Amino acid sequence: MSSSDASKDKFYEDLHALLATVPKVDKLIVFDNFNTPIGTDHAAWQGVLDPHGLGSCNDNGLLLLCTFAKHRLLLTNTFFRLPMREKATWMHLHNNAIVETRWCLLRNVIQSTALLVLGRAHCQHQDWFDDDDVDISNLLAEKNGLHKAYMDLRTDATKADFFRSRRLVQQRLREMQDAWMIRKAEEIQGYADRNERKNFLKAIKAIYGPCINGTAPLLRSDGKTLLTEKSQILKRWAEHFRSVLNCSPAISEAAIDRLPQVDTNNDLDLPPSLPETIRAV
Repeated sequence: MSSSDASKDKFYEDLHALLATVPKVDKLIVFDNFNTPIGTDHAAWQGVLDPHGLGSCNDNGLLLLCTFAKHRLLLTNTFFRLPMREKATWMHLHNNAIVETRWCLLRNVIQSTALLVLGRAHCQHQDWFDDDDVDISNLLAEKNGLHKAYMDLRTDATKADFFRSRRLVQQRLREMQDAWMIRKAEEIQGYADRNERKNFLKAIKAIYGPCINGTAPLLRSDGKTLLTEKSQILKRWAEHFRSVLNCSPAISEAAIDRLPQVDTNNDLDLPPSLPETIRAV
């Protein structure tokens, strides 16, 4: 980077804000040519830098290392022992079209490889429409066909057919959803009545999916800085509740003195009589 210090700081602030929006449970890969030496001091940057770094760390490299350490990212190109000529880029790509072409090629290769090896993610929980998927598809196909016919030929007959089909589809879908919910409720209630705790929890988990534990980022009291570390977030919550619950009361003695005073009615302190109790009951 040959930019000014302000531009560099702004770049890393924007990068930090962007990385902070990624959930902790996600797998994050950052592709970029940061074009800065990061050194080889892997002992000081454990978990971020491995022995095969490049050059001597400068201010730019320190900013990069701090950002990666804060977000628990690894500089993977330092994990492999490569020839010196392959550790850095030696030619600047001035043409943005070349960069875009290479990025599209890389993106397509990664996506196609991921689909081939990993496949698409499957739903981890049950939905009410899973058991009636074929019937729902047929209902929607019929409704879509009548909608297309109405769009192609706008007559009273095609309009009536489409609206009638849409009304029937909505009614049928509600019936399917209600029936599924009743079946699941009876199934779960049966597990509870038979004290089958394992099946009870398994059935609930199948409907609602597994619990995802994660710490959401939190803004500092200034409303600008985003906190991502768990310890910082806990301190911020403690600070917030201390300011809300432990604030000193604002009591005006003069206002209290201005309140009208009345004589004490000691009769109200007496226990209720029998007629009063009977009347109250």
